[in-house]
Amino acid sequence: MSVQSTNTDVEAAIDAARELAQQSVSQMGAGMELARASAIRMMVRSGLSRRDAREHWTAAVADTVLLNAATARGDELGVARIRRQAREARMTALRESPDPA
Repeated sequence: MSVQSTNTDVEAAIDAARELAQQSVSQMGAGMELARASAIRMMVRSGLSRRDAREHWTAAVADTVLLNAATARGDELGVARIRRQAREARMTALRESPDPA
């Protein structure tokens, strides 16, 4: 096998991987939007305002991204710190949230 055909094979494999990644992200986006709508609806039914529910959703997504990155790095201290900060932020939000009753 020549170097040229190897490079062509590699380029084709990279292009195919990019296409699969784009499809996957597109499907994830649709699933994420459905999850977002369901979570916000659930929080609003529990008594939160739509604005607060959207903020909680955004924080949950951000926390998840940070946790996944720290986990992938093997950063156990980072994981513990992110979890602690997320828990503290939730508790603060609950204390500051008006009573729905």
